[in-house]
Amino acid sequence: MGDQFIPIGNDESEPIESDAPPAWPQVARYRTALVRQGFSAPVQTLARYGFLEGHFTVFDYGCGRGDDVRGLLENSLQAGGWDPYYAPDQPITSADIVNLGFVINVIEDFDERAEALQRAYSLARQVLVVAVMLANPNALDGQRCNDGILTRRDTFQKYYTQAELRTFLEEVLQEESIAIGPGIFYIFRDKAAEQRFLAERYRSRRPGWLRPPAVVRPPRERRDRAEERYQTYRAPLERLWGQWLALGREPDKTEVEKLLALLAGFGSLGKALRFIASRQDMAALESARQVRMADLTVYLALAQFEQRRPYKHLEPGLQRDLKAFFGDYATARRGARELLFRVADPDAIAAACRQAAEQGLGLAGRG
Repeated sequence: MGDQFIPIGNDESEPIESDAPPAWPQVARYRTALVRQGFSAPVQTLARYGFLEGHFTVFDYGCGRGDDVRGLLENSLQAGGWDPYYAPDQPITSADIVNLGFVINVIEDFDERAEALQRAYSLARQVLVVAVMLANPNALDGQRCNDGILTRRDTFQKYYTQAELRTFLEEVLQEESIAIGPGIFYIFRDKAAEQRFLAERYRSRRPGWLRPPAVVRPPRERRDRAEERYQTYRAPLERLWGQWLALGREPDKTEVEKLLALLAGFGSLGKALRFIASRQDMAALESARQVRMADLTVYLALAQFEQRRPYKHLEPGLQRDLKAFFGDYATARRGARELLFRVADPDAIAAACRQAAEQGLGLAGRG
């Protein structure tokens, strides 16, 4: 203005008249927001992988009508959301988990699409969840619009392929993405959390093995005093036993909830572990140990296809797992390689097929 440079955001001058119509003025993004009867697909994956157990906050960036947010709040989770049409006055805040569900595929401008992705990622303290519509034979017909289509409802849709979506995410964010399902990816900002997720992703979900076993009673002459002590510290002791089973190894003091209560009652974590072990069926613990070792071996076998992470860069809990179960990283990796090579062992394949047939797995032959 005159001989002064004024930032565009502060420019209060009249806009320049133009006869050219704005690009695609008829795009009605708000019409893509669905009324949901249940949680959306990306939120369901969060529940499946244990992210919605109350430990993390969630923010829905582009929440539409807000059904996911309402559902999370009704489950006593800390959740919020923002949408430029349905919830423009809600604060945009950071959270442990940010959901960008079915947002970038309805934005017709590529640069704005990338900006939305970057903004959502900047809000995530641990992980960003991205979900889009994938290309399929039933995709809506419509007029070509940039790299997508303008539908008959005047909405834009960019139908991605799985590979195309991964490329877009990684080129814009310069971070590795993890495919969770068709059209759903996780991008972790917290790399320690990423390692924990990858290791836990291959954990066996075997019903029953984490159920508390029947209590083994101590000798009668010590029963009353031990029972009184158990009842006094029952909640932290049962939590400790559950964590011991979940890990398959003794928990480190940094992993124990209610540690101060246990120290007050028993003097040390080791004594608390011995006390609870005297009242439980240790066969359940050995079963948990074997299952956890198998899960970690599968994880390390699949990691053979990736660049090896030095031991010192592994998440501390994973380091403790490797030391407790295998002794050291090298031994664990050797076992994983041997497991991987067994995929091509005809005898191992035949044994696995026989075992599956004995358990009634698979379909009988037809003829």
